[in-house]
Amino acid sequence: MRATDGFVKLIGFFLNEELPAKSLEGFRARFTIGTVLLLFVLTLSLYAIWLLSIDKPTLYEHGTLSVSLAIELGILIIAALTKNVVLASNLFHILFGLLLAFVVLVTGGIHSPAITVTLIIPVTATAMRGWKNAVGWFILLTFYVSALFYLDLKDVNLPIMFDNEHFELLKISFWFIGASLVFVAFAIYEAHSDNLHRILHSEKEEYAYLSKHDALTGLSNRQCFDDMITQAIERGKRLEEYFALIYFDLDGFKPINDQHGHQIGDSVLRNVANRTKASIRQSDYVARLGGDEFALILHGISCPDKALSIAEKVVRDIQEPMYIQKLVFEVSVSAGIVIFPEDADNANDLIKFADKAMYRVKGKAGACQRYRDFEEHSQIENSASSAQHA
Repeated sequence: MRATDGFVKLIGFFLNEELPAKSLEGFRARFTIGTVLLLFVLTLSLYAIWLLSIDKPTLYEHGTLSVSLAIELGILIIAALTKNVVLASNLFHILFGLLLAFVVLVTGGIHSPAITVTLIIPVTATAMRGWKNAVGWFILLTFYVSALFYLDLKDVNLPIMFDNEHFELLKISFWFIGASLVFVAFAIYEAHSDNLHRILHSEKEEYAYLSKHDALTGLSNRQCFDDMITQAIERGKRLEEYFALIYFDLDGFKPINDQHGHQIGDSVLRNVANRTKASIRQSDYVARLGGDEFALILHGISCPDKALSIAEKVVRDIQEPMYIQKLVFEVSVSAGIVIFPEDADNANDLIKFADKAMYRVKGKAGACQRYRDFEEHSQIENSASSAQHA
């Protein structure tokens, strides 16, 4: 698991499971929790460094860091209990904003090393709540900084409640917080973007799959079939090889739907799809064209008898009894066969002739017939009829 995955998973603990990850609302919620989480870790680390670097921190120094930790931990607890990220965001800006305002006030006012860190409030408000919310915080910050500037112009001496000896460390600490929060923003953005990219990529693949596959059976749909037969023709011409196109549909399927409902009918179609896939070779191709109509493309057919043999096997397997919800169903199949390039050398004629051959054997249970055989039989009958009339 990558670090970003772990971070995203941790943030998810504080969020409502129904919150969509790819939405703007989802990004803002994750940014809010991620910022507070990492700020808590940073403040805790800074407190540890402060205690190790200073012999006797003042009460104000202890208090500032302790209050900061309490605010951040409290917000996380509230978010975990309520799953209300808007409340958590508002509490963060109000409480943390007041804390920063106090720290600036007692560390030199307009000259405080913490003055630049106050920009965190409108910046994070933009990401957490949107620019309209951020405008309000920016206006408040502008008034506050203007007031500090006015006090400085009037030579009003603000109290310095931090030890003067610790000011250099204070400057470094605030620089550390400011720089770290910039890093936090980028880290959260990267984690969210990485997660969003994977979601979008997965959805793109799923959409591409669904656009070319039948949702009920998982077989290729008509759109994909049209592409496949075009590719089969191009391959056949390039390699000078034969392939067979088989059209088949189910006889007596409508009564099953009418008597037992579409749920049973759907189960029958799924059974047909599974049996067809199990009956053909890996190199062959099967599609559901719609309703109870299917198509097969058999590559590398050396002779018409081979195509007929495979078609008969598919028909036999499909016509085996189906056991669905303690009921037994049997369907018969009609199949028409055409061979490329003997019967036709283009997609339109191949499809038309296969469809014609299929409908010519309708009513003959389990019948498979090649289109050319019908044509030859028709020509013989026509010749015989003409001879008799002559």
